[in-house]
Amino acid sequence: MNKQIHAEAVGYLYKQPIVLDDTMALHNFVAAIGSNKTLVTDLTIKGWGRGRGTHKAMNFCAFTLLAGCTNLQRLNLDCGIGYAPTAKGIARQIYRDGCYFLEAFGAAREKKDAALDVLELVDCNIGRVHTRPLAGPFINMAEQQDFRADFNTEMRRLLGCK
Repeated sequence: MNKQIHAEAVGYLYKQPIVLDDTMALHNFVAAIGSNKTLVTDLTIKGWGRGRGTHKAMNFCAFTLLAGCTNLQRLNLDCGIGYAPTAKGIARQIYRDGCYFLEAFGAAREKKDAALDVLELVDCNIGRVHTRPLAGPFINMAEQQDFRADFNTEMRRLLGCK
């Protein structure tokens, strides 16, 4: 009876949206859940590790562990990514830190760029200088679409899509 309750509860728990402070919290969370990685469907990451210390190094480690989360339906990066203010620069940073996840996710879905179907970027990455969003009015819709198209094109190139 206890095993049945546990199995049902775990399935319910990991299908809920999970919000994590940063990639260090992502690493700790994914390491702790062990074989339940495949149950996770919705993740939001609120902070991207920066600098020369362990916070930046944790990006790569966290996304490497995330490779086991092949049933994700949404991966929301609700934070400024790196220091590159261009779509290509942000795509390259995400690929550098997340290549093992991106490739494992694509292999599981039998589509190299499958991660682009679930990956969401917060708009502060569009047209920003370093890690601060632009002051003043929001970027217009055409610029957002151009950014997303350039981001997806670069990410597909990095993933080896034709």
